Amino acid sequence: MTEPIELHPYDPDWPDAFERERRLLAPLLGAGTRLIEQMGSTSVPGLRAKPNIDIIVLVDDLDAAKAAI
Repeated sequence: MTEPIELHPYDPDWPDAFERERRLLAPLLGAGTRLIEQMGSTSVPGLRAKPNIDIIVLVDDLDAAKAAI
């Protein structure tokens, strides 16, 4: 890695950004989706972070979800 990682001050808009993405993902993934959660440093209020919204999805059947991927 040649470039330094830049941490940004916590952005109170990060939870809303995640919620917008969750709303887009949920119908694409369908009924077999058990969980869509924000994870990583942007999910911790007050924590400096890389400004990337990390999302984890739990599905019943990975093969069935591959079409959405």
